[in-house]
Amino acid sequence: MRKEIKRTDRVGMDGWLDYPRRAVNLLMKDERNLLFSIVTSVLFLTAAYLNILHHEMWRDELQAWLIGRDSTSVFELIFQNIRYEGHPGLWHLGLFFITRFTSNPFFMQAFNILLAGIAVFIFLHYSPFNRLQKILFVFGYYMLFEYGTIGRNYAVGILFLFAAVAIYLSKHRFSPIFTAAALFLSSQTNVYALMLSMALSGYFFLDHLSNPGKRGEAVKRKFHYTAALLIILAGFAVSVLQLIPPADSGYATDWNTGWDPGKAVSLTGVIHRALIPIPLNTLHFWDTNFIESNAIRFISSLLLLVVVVWLLKRTRLELLLFLGGTFAILMFMYIKYYGCLRHYGHLFILLAISLWLSKEKHKHAAQNGPVTHLRAKNIVLTLLLLCNFYAGVLASYLDWKYVFSNGRAAAEYIKKEGLEESFLVGNPDYAAITVAGFLSKKLFYPRGDRFGTFIILDNHRHKTDFFHVLKSIESVSRNQWKETVIILNFIPHHHGMRKKLRLLASFTGSVVNNEKYYIWKLVE
Repeated sequence: MRKEIKRTDRVGMDGWLDYPRRAVNLLMKDERNLLFSIVTSVLFLTAAYLNILHHEMWRDELQAWLIGRDSTSVFELIFQNIRYEGHPGLWHLGLFFITRFTSNPFFMQAFNILLAGIAVFIFLHYSPFNRLQKILFVFGYYMLFEYGTIGRNYAVGILFLFAAVAIYLSKHRFSPIFTAAALFLSSQTNVYALMLSMALSGYFFLDHLSNPGKRGEAVKRKFHYTAALLIILAGFAVSVLQLIPPADSGYATDWNTGWDPGKAVSLTGVIHRALIPIPLNTLHFWDTNFIESNAIRFISSLLLLVVVVWLLKRTRLELLLFLGGTFAILMFMYIKYYGCLRHYGHLFILLAISLWLSKEKHKHAAQNGPVTHLRAKNIVLTLLLLCNFYAGVLASYLDWKYVFSNGRAAAEYIKKEGLEESFLVGNPDYAAITVAGFLSKKLFYPRGDRFGTFIILDNHRHKTDFFHVLKSIESVSRNQWKETVIILNFIPHHHGMRKKLRLLASFTGSVVNNEKYYIWKLVE
């Protein structure tokens, strides 16, 4: 009698070719909410599209676009042009390929809302929240406005984080390779997605360690799990290597290791800002919060932590995921870079992922406590999501109402008046990037004493007063230009210097306060 051949963990060519089919099966998971997920995703894409039509891009969006546009090769992009950016290169790589076909930055916005739309579909189709909660989340502040409307490298990171969770929890045969690939890609987007990828990897490891069934599966399929581990570790290594700044970096180089009680209190208040991101109803609404007192935000953050512990207390591993990830992000902000609301929002994403995993683990009311207890939790969660939804609607309305940045308007004026062929000077350089993003030539940046479109954040850059700006202009040969046009985001106050200038146009009143522009002509 032939002995039954036991299945081993070896994977032949046919096995590897089977992975794409299995990936499609995971994405085409047949559930009753498929139509709801598709319709809501289309509505999200429509809302985000309408938002970008009324959103004037600002410098951080256009810095990445210009790096992608003006890099002549992938090698130059990765090993030279993004070295000082403090980000891994996946987003820039995507922009590099887009700019091989178009120089219009609108397509960066379209690319971003497509990525955000895919992330939204994954959340809608696979997460266990009720439909109201899903709608409030996807049309909330972060997904609709901060990551959907503003074209940065955050939506793509969230997409792969959501994909990793959906694949991990899939009812289909679990594939550690797919989960590892999603974590690899998420870690290549930004430092906050990297930290969340690390936290999720730790969670997946502990989940297997504490679950005999999953632990046994890992032993039986050790080849797959070993390969997955190597993919994850490789992703973290590649990301960290890109994040290490060059020796001559001039951006966020300090490490703050001393104890500062005031900063600790302020940083704790970040939890409030992340979970209740309602902005002020003003022109400069962006990155504000309706509660401006650090003391009140500190108290609110502590109360919110108590709420989160209550929401997750019956699933301790998921609670550990949230608390561990939150601690890691806050520690990074304390010792390295304080950040802004777009960074704090990853705490909100972390909470959504933690609740997602918790709800999947305990779907039935009997496993998760009395029905009244579940109802109370759902009410509290829905209230949090309502705050986020209100913030998203308010931010979108204010972005429609006000000009976000005047960079495009200034650039259009320069082109309309035939000034693009002049000797164009931009100061300060970080503000002039936005204008450069809509022009087809390099500007002279006195802060670095060099020509460019995007700026290089090395230590060659130095602070400049307007006297230095004029001196830098004089040191550059201007024989080939008929006139010199200077783009400033301030009005020079020194009377002697003002005599050398004639104001051509001004563009003021923007959400980003330092992206107002004054176009001057240098008078010989």
